[in-house]
Amino acid sequence: MKKFMLVYQGGLANLFEVNTFSLAPVQPCTRQRIYQGDFRSAENMAIGAKIAGAEVRTAGCNTAGDIAECVWTYDLEELPFSEKFCPVDSEIGCVECRIWADKLLANGFDSRSEDAGCAECGTSEAEVMVVEKHRRHFREHNRD
Repeated sequence: MKKFMLVYQGGLANLFEVNTFSLAPVQPCTRQRIYQGDFRSAENMAIGAKIAGAEVRTAGCNTAGDIAECVWTYDLEELPFSEKFCPVDSEIGCVECRIWADKLLANGFDSRSEDAGCAECGTSEAEVMVVEKHRRHFREHNRD
């Protein structure tokens, strides 16, 4: 299955084809830029990839220049123009994971445990929390 990362960078968005969803670059570089340009075009390409069956995640990088070999972050709220972002993420975890994460976020609790995983599907707590944060960000900034 193909994997893509939508990566926000200042006033631009990039779509990379990746071998892994690692936020740190892998050597030799396995990140191939598919697109760099406006937010909506990159987001629509990411949505198209998701519809076609690829796995898609969203990250950001507040570094100028070529970010293919930079460290990326899942913390979108800290990036410039984040109120304009529409993150695109594949479904992560089972329904139980997403319900659990939504309840934690609703109560303002942000667990950072990397080793806890879902007993049902094995998805890590950290992965589920990232995607749920992105969904919440999208809902808050796209109410119309």
